Amino acid sequence: CFEIAELFEEARVPKGVINVVTGVGPVIGDALTRSPVPDIISMTGSVAVGQSIMRNAAEHITKLSLELGGKAPCLIMADADLDLAVDRVHASRVIFTGQVCNCAERVYVHEKVAQEFTEKLVAKMAATKVGAPETTGAEMCGLINAAQ
Repeated sequence: CFEIAELFEEARVPKGVINVVTGVGPVIGDALTRSPVPDIISMTGSVAVGQSIMRNAAEHITKLSLELGGKAPCLIMADADLDLAVDRVHASRVIFTGQVCNCAERVYVHEKVAQEFTEKLVAKMAATKVGAPETTGAEMCGLINAAQ
């Protein structure tokens, strides 16, 4: 986020148009969703968090765009480039340990290529290096730390 914000700054987008806000999720989220400033709030996540946002946004009748509880399907068709599809599904599941709301959570594969796709994906997942975040070469790590 910071690097993207820097690109906007380099492109001379006026200050205040792009803002990066950091902090503890529920604390920052509560402040932002109760604020009269945003014209619209967009969020992808759980139904419970969506309900909280709706309650908070109601005070100022802020417009909402919520994607709640989705299961992010991925379709692999019979004519798909299977190596590319395997790479993309693998990346989707490995990045942030798969804890991304729009990562491929369900993969539907055409029966004509299902066996080949499955074999390739299983091999790629088996080769994924799992370790602590500081482990050299680790591709998949835990996201929890002592503070959380």
